[in-house]
Amino acid sequence: MCESPIQISFSSPGRTKRCEWKEEMDTCLLLYLELNKDTIKKLHNPHSGVKSELWNGASKWMLAGGHDLSPEQCSIKWKNIKQNYTCGKLNETKNPVQYNLVKKIIERKM
Repeated sequence: MCESPIQISFSSPGRTKRCEWKEEMDTCLLLYLELNKDTIKKLHNPHSGVKSELWNGASKWMLAGGHDLSPEQCSIKWKNIKQNYTCGKLNETKNPVQYNLVKKIIERKM
């Protein structure tokens, strides 16, 4: 199984803990998102009602894989991965596994 993320407390009490994502955690999240790519395509529609369902499911998936992450942490990580893919920071040469998973997730089928 995967190791737990390194958690760092915020200075303000009551806030979500910050974590350091490892590559294995990224892959776990991306595998979940690949299985739910039809739902991801509905995220752009604010009336679809899938946002909380998707990220709660991602959090449960990650916990089953040994990673205690909140739905918000999963959502933010996906946003960052997608941004890195779009702007070219994530590419096939640097990280082919992650790159190809993201490509499968956001690829638009005709």
